[in-house]
Amino acid sequence: SLEAVKKIASTDKDYRVRCNGVRALSAFTFDESQGALFLALGDENINVGIAASELIKNKATVNYQKEIIEKARASKNWRVQADLYETALALASTKELIVEVESIYSASENDYQKSWLLGSLSKTVDAFPFIHNELITSKVLVIKSSAAQALVDINHHADFSSTHKKDFASIYRQALDDGDPGVVVSIASALSD
Repeated sequence: SLEAVKKIASTDKDYRVRCNGVRALSAFTFDESQGALFLALGDENINVGIAASELIKNKATVNYQKEIIEKARASKNWRVQADLYETALALASTKELIVEVESIYSASENDYQKSWLLGSLSKTVDAFPFIHNELITSKVLVIKSSAAQALVDINHHADFSSTHKKDFASIYRQALDDGDPGVVVSIASALSD
């Protein structure tokens, strides 16, 4: 039952069991499970929080976007935070939210956090100038490859306008000329479509 799964997700002594309890919440609607998922974001073990943020990413509805943004802002873990921002941007992107994520990115000194935030920004076509700039200017391989993948994801986004095709072709050409293997692999997958 839902109550039994919620109890396991929040009180079991073994974090691995709590993680599995969180994952088991996927069998229920987001309305039914959101309280337990939001609680799990703050678990003492980060793996439980990550499991919760990943499930929120897959199950959340727009009715909870405001709360998801609040949880992202309050998160002490960059991975959980990036997942929650990705969710919020996928539900309904706003210029203010894009700028907020870009600001966190710019203030970060953690290349892996930056990489995950680029993935978050891939949920909105409006972030492509920022992502393009990071692809071209960054010398950090994980950032370059994440930026390339984010652009490819945008290219497949439902809101991607055919007016952007020429811009993206130029970006892809420029990225391929750089020769970074991670970037080349991502871009090649987009070009094969």
